[in-house]
Amino acid sequence: DGSFLFFVRTLPLEVGHTYESSRYFRPESNPIRVRVLRRETIEVPAGKFDCVVVQPVIKTKGIFSANGRAEVWLSDDPRHILVQLKSALSFGSINLYLRSYKPGT
Repeated sequence: DGSFLFFVRTLPLEVGHTYESSRYFRPESNPIRVRVLRRETIEVPAGKFDCVVVQPVIKTKGIFSANGRAEVWLSDDPRHILVQLKSALSFGSINLYLRSYKPGT
């Protein structure tokens, strides 16, 4: 499911839009949907970032399941860097934060 985030990074990510694709590698899990929820500025160990918050939904059991309520914060720029990910799961939750970032040349 992690590689799915690379696909999400290629989308225009306009707030209020839902993007749908039937190209998920498990055909029974299609279509996948990505709701663009809001813009938000957050601070993580790597610094302060303007972000676009998206909610990916895949018909699967995992962090992006419909019941998982996952949210992903991507930098609000053309790179769409993964800054933060939070997902509630049946046994607890998972929270990931960008710890460091060094811009390429």
